[in-house]
Amino acid sequence: MLTRRDRANGLAASPSLATRLMWLAAIGWPLLAFGAYAGASWRAAWQDSEAELARSAEASSEFAQRLLDGLLLHADLAQLLVAHLPDAEIRAQAPALGAALREVVTRRQPPGLLHLAVQDGAGALLVSDEAPVPADGPWGPPAADPAAPGSQWLGRVGPPGPEGRILVARRRVPQGLVIAALGGQAVQAGLDRLAHGGMGEVITLWHQDGQVLARSGSRTVPGHAPGDLSARQAVPGWPAFVTVERSRAAILVQWRDAALTHLAYGSPALLALLLLSLAARRRGRALARANQALAQGIAADKASHLRAGRQQAELLASMREVIYALDSDFRFAFVSRRALEVWQRPEAQLLGRPFLEVFPQATHSLAFQVQAEAMAERRETHLCIVSPVIGHWIEVDIYPREGGGVIVAFRDIEQLRAAQRQKGAAERRLRLATAAGRLGTFVLDLPRGTVTRSGRAVPEGPGLPIRDLPLEAWIQRVHPEDRAAVQLAVAEVASGQRQDYQIEYRIRRSDELPWQVIESHAVVTDRDPVSGRALLLVGVSRDVTEDRAAEARQRLMAREVDHRAKNALAVVQSVLRLTPRQDAAAFAQAVEGRVAALARAHTALAEARWQSAALRAVAEAELSAFQPSGGAARVILAGPELALAPEAVQALSMTLHELATNAAKHGALSTPEGRLRLSWSLEPDPERLVLEWREEGGPRLAGPPARRGFGSRLVRTTVEHQLGGRVEHVWAEDGLVCRITVPLARIRPRRGVTLPPD
Repeated sequence: MLTRRDRANGLAASPSLATRLMWLAAIGWPLLAFGAYAGASWRAAWQDSEAELARSAEASSEFAQRLLDGLLLHADLAQLLVAHLPDAEIRAQAPALGAALREVVTRRQPPGLLHLAVQDGAGALLVSDEAPVPADGPWGPPAADPAAPGSQWLGRVGPPGPEGRILVARRRVPQGLVIAALGGQAVQAGLDRLAHGGMGEVITLWHQDGQVLARSGSRTVPGHAPGDLSARQAVPGWPAFVTVERSRAAILVQWRDAALTHLAYGSPALLALLLLSLAARRRGRALARANQALAQGIAADKASHLRAGRQQAELLASMREVIYALDSDFRFAFVSRRALEVWQRPEAQLLGRPFLEVFPQATHSLAFQVQAEAMAERRETHLCIVSPVIGHWIEVDIYPREGGGVIVAFRDIEQLRAAQRQKGAAERRLRLATAAGRLGTFVLDLPRGTVTRSGRAVPEGPGLPIRDLPLEAWIQRVHPEDRAAVQLAVAEVASGQRQDYQIEYRIRRSDELPWQVIESHAVVTDRDPVSGRALLLVGVSRDVTEDRAAEARQRLMAREVDHRAKNALAVVQSVLRLTPRQDAAAFAQAVEGRVAALARAHTALAEARWQSAALRAVAEAELSAFQPSGGAARVILAGPELALAPEAVQALSMTLHELATNAAKHGALSTPEGRLRLSWSLEPDPERLVLEWREEGGPRLAGPPARRGFGSRLVRTTVEHQLGGRVEHVWAEDGLVCRITVPLARIRPRRGVTLPPD
């Protein structure tokens, strides 16, 4: 049995609990601290990688946008060179156009990187910057042809790498494509500069349909593995996006190296800090609070600087041409390389020198005055003006600088202005030609189902806008009898059963207006490349209402000739019967005068087809034969002066003649006691002519006639169909009352229009 002394000696020999806790703390606490640090540093490494990939994706998206915008700009420049040139002329001028394209592509790029080409509607190469023009070209037909003039297309030819090319195509007017192609090595070099190669980072430019357009590095990257980190950013304004990928293994290697380094050099320091932490705990808390406040201030300043830098980068990226900066004393503080090329001066002759000392020709110019005002008022300015330095039209943007001065960016738009002038002149010639031919133009977009027209044939009205009018709304305005034929013609052209569109139909802008007869001719200008269905229909329309009305009048006149000959005999008989017979000489003279008046009425009717005539003159010509030479007047005319159009002269002459003939046969003019009063008036709302034929003193009437003769039908047809008016008959016992109402717009002569005689 152990004694108390032995137990005491044993306890003295074994480590105490405090010692064990101290050793455990000395060994375990650093390990625990290092484990916590390793976990935190792994999360920090992963978050840092995510942030770096997001920044890389944003920078790569901006790079891709600038790259594609630059290709599109070159395509637009090529478009200006061949605008409105037919394919045959482009082939004929291929050497000159190819030289112009080479000048465009080598202006800012080394030869061989950028290429421009023009294709016809069938995809055949017309001209390119490469000489001689390749038989097939390095382009290949695009995967999808832009559907509308001015639309753009993005694609790739060849493998995604230095051997391939990125294509940007613009729809050419009237057909074909203008293509800009950039070599894959230039795109890959730009992506390589943005990628963190040491981290195994890969940047890929994708088309939105999944096609790889370009990729950094020369190796083939396997598919995205589980656990790998990636970021994606869309390219603004383009059907493309950018992905940046970094493998989990690369992040793990980065974290491992950092952790081992800290483990090797930080363990003693960590142990010392742990021993000192108890004494400096209070001071550490105060220092942590101070550090937190300082970190927040630094982060805010950094964010502000990043925003300012991003704004400046966006500004410089948007200014693709000449850029220079002036300080508050108008001295050059910065000059871009493009400015040196345009001004043909070395940088040493510009920096630090006053603007007017370098370019004295700008003194008192509007361009320099605008710069001075923008600097004084600290405001942004945009304008187009003729440069006093290069003598061309330029588009200028002026921005105030921090600390004073301005940043000026401009580009030469002389060629663009010339192209706009040519386009405007062509449009004016087209408008004059269509106006001279009294033609209206229209464009029918079959996929959208809309109609855009010039408005000359059918002007704009309620529910009938000039642009983007729904096709169904247009068809609803067509006459019900013609509606099915119009729908069938459009459907047959859309399905390819008919090659062109030719139809004549009636339409009106509102229910209050008369029907117009429209003759339309159109051709298909765009078809779907796969199905062959028509997409765009372009044509002309002509208002043939007057032509068809003239044809109807001619047919009516053919029947009138026969009827009028019979009526003339009845009128002569009435004249002979009503003329006094006591004096043979007076009798003969009166008969001759009234027959001559009847002849003058026929002559006035023939002449009135080609010039205006007064309503009173027309009435007098028709009714003077019934006016006695002496005694009380049998025919009374009352109404204001009113000029009639040729069509109205003919129609009203026929109407009055039929009414007079009927009165001479059966009405008031058939008896000596009969009287006739013809009056007319103008009503303002709506504007119309109201003409009243009132017979008195003739045979008593028992009511309407049992049968309506040709004369009555002719009167109604003439007034309603030719004049768009209305006829009312009142068969009063004392005599016939005929009330005729006609819109003034249908009978007034048109100003400045004189038709030639037959």
